[in-house]
Parts: sequence; C-alpha cells; structure tokens
Amino acid sequence: MPDYFLTQELIAEHTSAFTPRLFDRAVLVVGLGGNGCHVALAAVRMGFARVVSIDRDVVAESNLSRQVLYTREDVGRPKAEAAAAALARHNLRSVVEAHHLDVLAEAGLPLAGPRTLPHVAARPALPFPPKRTAASKLPVGR
Repeated sequence: MPDYFLTQELIAEHTSAFTPRLFDRAVLVVGLGGNGCHVALAAVRMGFARVVSIDRDVVAESNLSRQVLYTREDVGRPKAEAAAAALARHNLRSVVEAHHLDVLAEAGLPLAGPRTLPHVAARPALPFPPKRTAASKLPVGR
C-alpha cells in the first residue's frame, strides 16, 4: 500500500503521535449537509480507521452550491448513498459506512414541530431580513 501520509511524517513541526492514533479511531458524522460533507471528506482524507455517516435527507439542487460531495447526477438520491460513493473516490484507507436513516425517529424522539431535541427550548423565528439598528448603520471605510 502506498504511504499517503509520508509527507506528514517529513514535516518537522508534525507531531508523529497524531497520525497513528487516527489510524485506530472511528468518527461518526451525523448529517451530511454543508458541514457534515466537509467533516466526512476530511476524515477519509486524514485516514481515520472508520468513518460512519448518517443522514435522512435526499440531495436537492439547492444543496449543490455548498455540499461538496454531491453533483447534479445525485439530485434525488439519498445523501447517505451519494456521499458514500463520493467518499469512496477520496478514500485513502478508511472503512466507510453511510446510513440513510432519521436519527431522531430511531431514538423515539417526537418528530412534530421544529427538529429540536426535547431539552432544547424552541426559539422564536428571527425576522428576515434582520431589522437594522443604529449600531448596524456604521459608516463604511472609516
């Protein structure tokens, strides 16, 4: 197997204890949206032993501008399925698992209303666009 991580070992500032620990670790990514795509991609590129991802959604056209694992051909596919295929193309050594499921439903949490955990207080919606205050009207370029 090629040593994809040789450069890391050659960098003088690199802490050699960092990489070997990753090779024995697993990471769970819950949600393969804007942040989850980047986390999952970084995890397989860094060489985690196992990368497990979970998402209940399907790829939409509006996802394509910010979710790096998906292309136009993925629109309508479950994100877990499309992400698994993309991660396989970037994978250097990880075992990749992707699951299309709703974590909240699997945990038996209520699904009605806002998608928040029971102990998180619901927050009122903020107006959009936000109202400008005197402090937000500062002169530009001074």
